[in-house]
Parts: sequence; structure tokens; C-alpha cells
Amino acid sequence: MSATKRKNVNLLPSTGFEHSQTGKLLNWLLTGGRVIVICTEIVVIGAFFSRFWLDKTLTDLYEQNNLKKAQIEASSVFESEFKALQTRINIIKSSDATKLDASIVTKNIASVLPPGVVLTNISIANGEVILKGNSLSEGGLVGLMKALEGRKDFKNPILSNIGLETLGQQLIGFTIKFNTEKEGKSK
Repeated sequence: MSATKRKNVNLLPSTGFEHSQTGKLLNWLLTGGRVIVICTEIVVIGAFFSRFWLDKTLTDLYEQNNLKKAQIEASSVFESEFKALQTRINIIKSSDATKLDASIVTKNIASVLPPGVVLTNISIANGEVILKGNSLSEGGLVGLMKALEGRKDFKNPILSNIGLETLGQQLIGFTIKFNTEKEGKSK
């Protein structure tokens, strides 16, 4: 039997083909293309392995975020209570700063109250005092007005309402408004 002889087939021409444009392109594709494919595979493998690290980092960030969110929510109740208490304290401080000592004011009013004059209501608010009452005579009412005008701590007394009332006997009903100093200093 005769042995078949193997023939080599070379698709690339051996004479001067590697120096032609097509030959240079084909040579570059066979060498440079291989390097590009290898670099691309390295990048893909690196992205694949970095995915695990990125997933772990993202999970850790979510856990830290949820923990801090829970801490903030827990402290928000305390913060709102603290702010409400601080507001109340500020209101009390401001009211204490402008508060009149009602006992001193009523004591000073009682000291100038003439006989025959009875007060039915005393209102003290924001430095303004409103007296409502009854007098047996005009002289008692005039005496009260003069006494209030004579005090330095009672400013601008004004008789704002006057009328006759019958409560078993004939009385003069009145309303007097005036301003007072904070401490209600005596004369």
C-alpha cells in the first residue's frame, strides 16, 4: 500500500504578503487582537471578583444606615419632648419677667380705697389694672380717683364706665383702668 503523502496548505502567501497592507492588517489582528482579548478577559474577571467586595460594602452601608436611622428615630421623641419643654420654660421666663406682683398691687389699691367704695372685681394683665366696683356716693368715687392719681406707681387712671345700680339701695357702678409699674413700688 502506498502511503499517502500529506500536503501542507498555507493560506498565507509566503512571498511579500506580510509587507502588503492586507498582510500587515492580518498580522496585527493575529498578534494585537490576542492581546486585546486577554486584556478584556482580565478586566471582566476583575469586575466579577470586585462585585463580591462591592456587594459586601453595600450591605454594610445599608446596615449602618438602618442602625443610625433607628438611633435618630429613638432620639427624635426625646428631642421633641426637650424642645416642647424648652418652649414652655421660655414662656415661663418671659412671663416672670413681665409679671406684676398682684399682692403688692392689691395692697396698694386697698391702701387708697376710701370708705363707702367696694370693689367687685380686680383684673391685672400685662401691666394694666381694671377695677370694677360700687360706691355709695359720688364723693367716695372722686376720693378713689384722686388717690389713684396721687400715686406714682399707678399711671393714667381713667374712669371708663359709670352708671347707677340698684342692689337694695342706690349705688354708683364704675370701671377704672390704669397702668402700673412692674414692681408696684409704694409711694
